[in-house]
This record gives sequence, structure tokens and C-alpha cells, in this order.
Amino acid sequence: MRPIALITLCFALTVTAGLSLTGPARALPPREAPVLQWQDDGELLWYYINPGDINQDKLITVGDITPLALTLGRFYDQAGPFPISSLESVIDCNPDGWITVSDITPFGQNFDRGVDEYNLYSGTQADWPDGGTLVDTVPFSEVQGDPQAERVYFTYQPTGEPDGTWYWVVPVRLGVEGEASDPLEYAIAGQSGQIDIRLSSDGCSTGDLAVRLFAPASSAEHLTAGAPVAVLVPGGQDSHTVESAGIVGLEGFVNVSFSFPGVGIDPYASGGVDDSRGENVLLALRDVTRYCLGELTDTAGNTIQDITACNVLTDNVGIVALSNGGALATAALGYHGPAMQGLDWFAGWENPTCSQAVVTDAGPGLNRLNAPAGAPKVYHLNPEYNGWDPVEFDIDYSAIAYDAFPPDALQEMIYLERGGLPRFDIVTLPTGMMTSDLDGDDQIGAGEDWGFSFWEVDGLHYFSQPVIEAVWDAALFTAGSEPVWLPTVAEGEAFWAPREAAPYYDSLPTWFSGLRVILCCTEVDHVQAAADHPHIHQAFDGFNRNGIDVKLNPSPAVLIELAPALSGRTDLPDYGFGVEPVDWAVLDYCVPEDVMANIGAAAARELAELVAGG
Repeated sequence: MRPIALITLCFALTVTAGLSLTGPARALPPREAPVLQWQDDGELLWYYINPGDINQDKLITVGDITPLALTLGRFYDQAGPFPISSLESVIDCNPDGWITVSDITPFGQNFDRGVDEYNLYSGTQADWPDGGTLVDTVPFSEVQGDPQAERVYFTYQPTGEPDGTWYWVVPVRLGVEGEASDPLEYAIAGQSGQIDIRLSSDGCSTGDLAVRLFAPASSAEHLTAGAPVAVLVPGGQDSHTVESAGIVGLEGFVNVSFSFPGVGIDPYASGGVDDSRGENVLLALRDVTRYCLGELTDTAGNTIQDITACNVLTDNVGIVALSNGGALATAALGYHGPAMQGLDWFAGWENPTCSQAVVTDAGPGLNRLNAPAGAPKVYHLNPEYNGWDPVEFDIDYSAIAYDAFPPDALQEMIYLERGGLPRFDIVTLPTGMMTSDLDGDDQIGAGEDWGFSFWEVDGLHYFSQPVIEAVWDAALFTAGSEPVWLPTVAEGEAFWAPREAAPYYDSLPTWFSGLRVILCCTEVDHVQAAADHPHIHQAFDGFNRNGIDVKLNPSPAVLIELAPALSGRTDLPDYGFGVEPVDWAVLDYCVPEDVMANIGAAAARELAELVAGG
């Protein structure tokens, strides 16, 4: 059935089910709150939100039926997420990120809801949403934008209000107020708390970066001289948006995060293209770092010192890199050393270093398939792992093999053939999970196959570079029969270049001789299975052999400062800068598992205090 015909049928069924399309107007404002944001010039802007009002004429009526059918037919089956400013987001009435016939339902649910005007309130943050002072009333007739091409909106320029005043808007229908927008603090300069800015960046082919700061008040700076700056680089393989809060334990710092290029929902979306933590993100991190160093201004022409109430220490700027964020951040230093050389410190938490660590070749690998939600993690260790190396882990890939996985057709596998049938041998458990741990002892032992994990981007399965090379060296496929998801060696090299750290350590001293680094690690790594922590060893060696001050874990005194309950513990590591464990398999350099909550913040505090002390 054609989308428009289906829409007409669904609407007829809605009417038959009892929807009243006649009768006196009801005092029903929208169910949803307006979306309020600041413009760079200090002007307030809010979007009209009333799911079902497709023609955006302030009221959901039968007049929306034809626009609903036409626009649903025009955009049918498109997938979001859609920017809040777009016409697509107006049509996606539910909103679930898809334009389908299910977007008819809110039309019936919200019928006769509308907006006559908006009440604009100001006050303290505590006054929101039911208190405050009515500043002005903005009639719907002052609407802006083209309702046939975008979501319509309203603007207001506050005047004469002191910094620290909060604003919010409330839709009104026949004198009845609806849901208030989120409150926003007015302070174009000298702000504390959450501050959202836009930053031009070469990482964005169009538009600019959405950057969010959490800044302390001048009375709450961590150091006597002011507030150090911590740039958060999140982990995972997904792209990220601005954080909803600063880092716990770094309240006296200026905490900075950004939406990766091409990622986010307006008004906190960055322009450009999402390249899955590739070179666009490295450029974005470079430019955010330069902004924090006081070398760039935002799109409104303000420096980080201009926009914050605290004294920002642009000579005490560091990166807090979580998990896979450490590979990204180190690659950025390698790519853009000259531009980032003012960076003072680097706090990394269990960062992978080479492609083998990113996709866990040493363990846990991919040895459980179709695992049910909530299944406990098992740290399988690759039995062919033989230890660390400065650039590449020592893993024997000579038994590399391929299985198209008949008859299960669950997943094609690149794996190590270690006995049994010439295929990826598995057992299926009652839960439906499949595992190559045939005897169920939580180990991949003699005769049990080892499966390799990968990072999937644009349909290609990026195994570690050594696995990709082993597959092609072993000629597992005849020419022309390669799976469509298998990258070439060259494609693998291009993919991993901006996504691993190990190749860049030797170039760092040219630009970062004064950098201070703390590498955080716990007794059981949150991802890696090898007990000797080869990724931590690789990072420590990379920094240390190049003369960069690096140590393992924050000092006990700093951990105790953040968590006084740790006082008296005798199992907190206390390794100095440049001190390497005699045996990396003896984990006295690691923080116990019950201490890990504040470990990254403790490392950042220690580093910032060291920089402040000279």
C-alpha cells in the first residue's frame, strides 16, 4: 500500500475509534516543552514543539490532515536522528527517529492542543519551573521560520538582567500554561556551571563544533591560582556528544567535552561528518585543546577566559582519556603535535594502545556469540598470546582460519584453528549463547578455537592490523572470493592510523618533552584479559623511553584525599615517575578493584598540582 493511502486509512480508523474533531476549543497547551537555547549574540531562541501540528499554525486541527499525509508520504521511512530545527523532526511526531505511519498516533492524542503565546520567566535556578518573575509574553504571531521547510521558532533579546539570571519559557493556550522549557542561565561573560559554546574546527566540513564547559565559581577553583582545565576524551567505539555533567572529583576544574563531528542533536550537534573516531575527531580534539590553551576563540569571538567567571589556568591544561579515548588522544598528539604542544598533562585510564588491544586479540576476543543481555563477562585469554612488544603484541597467528559458519549462519568467523573439526567449533548453551569454550571452564584451552573480534565501520570488519595481514598472507580466499566485509591490508592501515597510539610515542618528545603522564590501571582491566597488562606496559614504555615523565597510578595521598575511607589501606600502589615494575605480571602497581571509582580524577588532580608547583 502506498504511504499516503495507508496514512488516509489509518486516519479514518482513528476517527472511527472515537476521536472527536468538533466541539468547543479546549484549553490544552502542548504536552511537550519548548526547546530553549542561547544564540552567540546573547539572544534567546526557542523552537515550537507541538507533535501533530504539521502545518505549524499554532493548533492541531483537521487542517493538519492533508499536510500530515503529504509530508509523511514525502519523507516516509527516513531514519534519523533529525536535528530539532529540521522539518523532518516536525513530521517525526512520536519521536522515534523514523518517519512512518506510527507518527499519526500523536495527531490523535494531541488533537486541539496549541499555543496562543509564550510566557517568558526569569529568576534563580531554584525558581524553575513554577516560580520566577514573568518577564514578557510573546504572542504566536511573532513566529519565525518557514513552516514548510523547517521547525518554526521564536527569539527574544534579554536586556538589563544581571549575570546569573535564569530564563525559561512556557507555552500558553487559552490562559492555561503547559510544560516549561529547561532553564538557561544568562551570562554571556563570567559564567559558571554549564556553558555551551560553538567552536570553528577543521574537523567539521560544514558548521562547527558543539563544545560544553562545566566551570567552577571563582570561590571554588581547585588551585589557589585558579582552575586547571580537563578535556574529557571518552572511550568506546561509538561517537559521543557533549557530557551532561563534569567529572566527579574535578569540580574545581574547568571540565570540557565536545560532540564529535557529525554527531548530536540540535542544539548540541556538531557539524561535519561522523568518521567513527577518525581524522575528523583528531582535528576536533586539536582545536578544542587549542581553545582551552587560550589560542582560539569561539564563534562569538570569546576566549575561554572571557566566557568563564573563574580564573582559567590556560597554562595548566590536560586530557582525561578514558579507555579507547586514550588511543584517540595519543594519535591526536602524534598527528597534531605542533598545534597541541602547550598541553601540560595526560591522565589515561586503561587505554588500549595498538589495534590488537582495541579489538582485544589477546583476550577476551570473540568466543561467545549471541550472548543474552546481562550475561556475565568472561575474560578469555588467547592461548597464543606470548607477551608484549613496544609496538605489537606477540601473538602467533599462524593457525589463522576462516569459517562461513554453516549451518548456523550466525556469523562468519576469522579465528585460530586449534583442533577438532576444521571450522569454528562451538557448543550452544540453553540460553541460546554459542561459545568455543567447549568444556565450560571459562578458558580457551587445548583443542578449543579462538575467535577474533573487530570494529565494524561502513560494512567493513576491521580486525587488528596483524589479523588482516595474516588473513591475506595465508591466502584464505581465492582472488575474487573475499567476503565483502574484509578490508585489504591498505584499507586496514588507513583505518588504524588515527585509531591507535603505539606508532606515535617516538614522535612525542619533539613537541611534548614537558608533558606529565599518569597511566591508571586496576588489577582486573575493564576490557583486556592478559594479566600482565600489555597495553599499560606498552604505553608506559612508549612515554618513558622517550623521556616523558610517566608513572603508574595516582599516589595514595591523592586517592585518600578524594576517598577518605581509603585511609589506612596498605594495598594502594605508590610508584614514582619513571619507575617500572620488575615483573608486570605481579600487580602491585595496580589499584585494587574497589578503589577504581575516582582513579581518573585522582590522576588529573595530582598532575594539575604538579604542573602548578613547577
